[in-house]
Amino acid sequence: MSPKNKYFIFFNLFLMLLLSTSSHGQIRAGAAFLKMLPGARLQSMAAAQSGAIDEPHAIFANPGATGFLREWHWAATYSKWIADIYNASFIYNRKIRNPLSTQTKFSLGLIYQGMPEFDSSDGDAAMVSANDLLLSLSIGQPLSIISKNISIGFNLKYFKSNLDTYSANSFIFDIGLLARTPRFKLNNPLIKYGIFSAGAAVTQLGSNLKFDQIGTPLPKTFRTGISFYAGTHSGLQIQLSADYFSTKDEKSGVGVGAELNWGNRFSINGGYDFSSDLMSNLSLGGTIRLDDTNTSEHLIIPGRNNGLRIELASIDEGEFFSRTYRGGVGQMPIGPERFDFIYPADNDTIYDSNVIFKWEDSFDPDLYDEIQYTLLTARKRKQLENLIDTYDKSTDNFFAALSNNEFSFKKFTSILPDSFYMDSIQSGHHYWAVFAQDLDSHIRFAQRDGKK
Repeated sequence: MSPKNKYFIFFNLFLMLLLSTSSHGQIRAGAAFLKMLPGARLQSMAAAQSGAIDEPHAIFANPGATGFLREWHWAATYSKWIADIYNASFIYNRKIRNPLSTQTKFSLGLIYQGMPEFDSSDGDAAMVSANDLLLSLSIGQPLSIISKNISIGFNLKYFKSNLDTYSANSFIFDIGLLARTPRFKLNNPLIKYGIFSAGAAVTQLGSNLKFDQIGTPLPKTFRTGISFYAGTHSGLQIQLSADYFSTKDEKSGVGVGAELNWGNRFSINGGYDFSSDLMSNLSLGGTIRLDDTNTSEHLIIPGRNNGLRIELASIDEGEFFSRTYRGGVGQMPIGPERFDFIYPADNDTIYDSNVIFKWEDSFDPDLYDEIQYTLLTARKRKQLENLIDTYDKSTDNFFAALSNNEFSFKKFTSILPDSFYMDSIQSGHHYWAVFAQDLDSHIRFAQRDGKK
């Protein structure tokens, strides 16, 4: 099929989806761009991510996933789509502490779709172009009053579509809920732990797009899905997902996806979309993750306690369109998340020889990782400052100093997750620090007001 004919077919599809009207019937939903979710990994699993808990692009399938995002994350994708259409996206999320919660997550997103100018009239008409722009703000919050394993999320999106000399825009609203089980043991050496998650969302709620006189409805979509995770931290990891979705003016569909991962290093992904009739039903992809544990910790990317994920997805050619490709890259933290001191407070005075040290819980975002806490106490402030300064310069030197005890501090590995009881403490000045450590020896010191 020649490029001109491909552009002509796509142009007419755009007209049918976005501008189709009937003087005697209902106007069909348009804005097909809104139904194409970003993310290479997500696409390689047939977009079956409404129940996913560790996929940054899942917030566009279910904004409830925002509440389970990592402490921060950025990701960029680029796609070669049908008929030489290109698609690019960028998202950035961050946890922002506020007076109401320490777990509120925000995400900003930008998605753009464009196509080359084309002329299907052999020079008899002007060149035609089209593009779409989507700006998004996502807010997610675990419902800690009920359970920290239930999250609600919202997307507020601004959508603008240009088609030749026509233009339309709309503000769009999404809402979703996501729940997961605590990690449970499977008593299998190959897959030690398991997690179930499930979610539901309604997306593309908003006013009609009006290109000319008559408005075109948005493709309002209901999605629900489940996911099952199983594996060990340094070995085999499996994700199985299934989604049901129903879009305005279209038949309902089902998508299933699977991922086979080895130790968070590399994975093979696949999916099958039972409703696809223009492209192949089968999608495939792969992911490589580079961590500071297999690169130098002094590199800017991925950086200390960080990981870099590189993704690729492909959907095989269908009856009308050739094979499509989507690639992505993202950076994220892989160590324990921030946590604060609770008691004793800075410059506090204790009128007892016994003291309970307390701190907030930390959290490791890798699903199968574990955290232990180490409490350090010293009679001289400089001793702890020197130790922390050693860690800032070199992780290896820090653990060497810790094992050699050359800074003359007392070290206790905490039995309880967020506190430690010490008796018969002597009078005088005392200084303390506590750090969380995961299975890959990533370290995070407790801090308050920038002090460790």
